[in-house]
Amino acid sequence: MSEEAKLFLLGLATSFAACSLSCLPIVGSYLAARERDWRGGLRAAAVIGSWRTGSFAILGGVAGSAGRLLMELVGRWDWAASAVGALVLMGLGAACIAGWQPCLPHPGGAARWRLRPGRPWDLAALGTMMAVLPCAPHLGALAFIAMTGGGWWQGTRFGLAFAAGNLLALLAIGGLAGAAGGLMGAGRARRYLQVLSGLVLVAAGADVLR
Repeated sequence: MSEEAKLFLLGLATSFAACSLSCLPIVGSYLAARERDWRGGLRAAAVIGSWRTGSFAILGGVAGSAGRLLMELVGRWDWAASAVGALVLMGLGAACIAGWQPCLPHPGGAARWRLRPGRPWDLAALGTMMAVLPCAPHLGALAFIAMTGGGWWQGTRFGLAFAAGNLLALLAIGGLAGAAGGLMGAGRARRYLQVLSGLVLVAAGADVLR
């Protein structure tokens, strides 16, 4: 079995264990507040996953070329990545609490929008944050890539393989979260869901800083 296949299986296995436990409250709560059906949740999760995969492939390339130096930097500057990740989570949480979400269409016509961006920069930020935030599976994969010392291209392939294995659980969480958001409708119950989701994200950001 090739190293890429082993890393893909490792990513797949951790996505339904350690990664799911950390991603579920973050991605699940945000997409439940953001989306209104399982298709929207699935699309949003795919955007998050593509940014996370691309970011982790870059990290893999750096690990393959820099080797031990990267691991020393990770150990020294993990607080900075945690601080940035916490700010992203708290910012998205505050947006949910403030009502920064699309409203469902009115019975008579077009949809009414509240501060939703034309481009999914929020999903891009969330996906990138999930790639760089220190966690045991990510650090283990980067350590393996660093020890191989195979250069930029091999490290990029290895990082891409691991991150691709992580996608399945993320897509499942996104679809379920979008479906849950749709069940809340457009009234007061959905507003409560947005506030609750925002509080979960703020709490997750605070936990990252601990």
